[in-house]
Amino acid sequence: MSKKTAPRTAMKSVPKTKKPIKNAVWCIKVGTTTFRAIHCQKGDTPGTINADKFAVIEYPQPLSNSKTDSQTLVSDALQQFLANEKICSTDSVALCLPGQSGMTRFATLPPVATVKIKKIIEFEVRQQIPYPLDQICWDYLLLPGANEAFGFAPSPDVLISAVKRDTANDATAPFTSMNILIDLIQLSPLAFANFWTFDYLHRELKTTDAYEEQSPPPFTALLSMGTQTSDLVITNGYRLWMRNLPLGGWHFTKALAKELKLTFGKAEYLKRNIAVCEDQAMILDELEPVVDDLLQEITRSIKYFQSLNKKVTIERLLCFGNALKIPKLPERLNETKLPAVMWAGFDRIVGNITTEPRFQENVGGFASCYGLAVQALGWGNINTNLLPKK
Repeated sequence: MSKKTAPRTAMKSVPKTKKPIKNAVWCIKVGTTTFRAIHCQKGDTPGTINADKFAVIEYPQPLSNSKTDSQTLVSDALQQFLANEKICSTDSVALCLPGQSGMTRFATLPPVATVKIKKIIEFEVRQQIPYPLDQICWDYLLLPGANEAFGFAPSPDVLISAVKRDTANDATAPFTSMNILIDLIQLSPLAFANFWTFDYLHRELKTTDAYEEQSPPPFTALLSMGTQTSDLVITNGYRLWMRNLPLGGWHFTKALAKELKLTFGKAEYLKRNIAVCEDQAMILDELEPVVDDLLQEITRSIKYFQSLNKKVTIERLLCFGNALKIPKLPERLNETKLPAVMWAGFDRIVGNITTEPRFQENVGGFASCYGLAVQALGWGNINTNLLPKK
């Protein structure tokens, strides 16, 4: 392996015409309550990513359903970001969209000549995505096991991702208004899968040719808890499945506000400080219904995934998110019948910022940004791009 070349792993898409990969990238995640950005480039040690700058900016209020209000909050955060950091002409800019803002579908194609694959996939997009093609941005990825040979692929499996064009344009509007051009748009669950495959599974994965559909490697279930929703991604580095769960940290706050008759701000403060509250047991009792709903959503999702393929094995549930700091919640997650493990830290990111307290405090929130960096620097197993072509 030559210097600065990552190990070859799984889930590579068919070759496409792409813009040249730049030396560095700003990876930005516009969350419901927080704007996060991290600047990355390939590290001096082969197969590592050097992160040298980052930003965490909380909005004065959560993003709402109002496009105007949300774009104003993002624009203000972006201006604050640019007051301290500079995006150079040598930098790519990658943007992460929430999983619920897009659509991901899986399909098995009929036996097809490789020159006709894109046309067949376009037909699948028309069938599975409930919007006209001129109203969406979409891309696809051929999954391992297609066994393409002599210009022919027998029943290849494909991942299709899409986002409404208006959604993509609204997300990029605050950036284009400041002359910042976006090079890459990816859905958060897919960026998350890229992070996990690159950061951890590189130890275990072989080449795509080594994938055996009849005896697939064990899977890991990744739970990323957000503010209003959570992403559940199940992957073994070769195949993946995902679902957006309609529960997040906001639902715990809402439960406290309702049951204890508190303002939302006071309930949020209480949630963040349960560990030091004298009435911890009483507060946790009020959160039980939300915990039960979360466990039910995770368990139902995992059972559905296992019903799709009886041969799969899921080894663990790996958990990310600030909501998991709620006492006893990590232990309750073991009730999903999978060993629940709290994520401990990145393996292949290097740089001085990794030891900074502010970064450590928010480290779990950077997993999707890390996955964006993996893709933008040319190491992504998933390299779909939902950027509007115009």
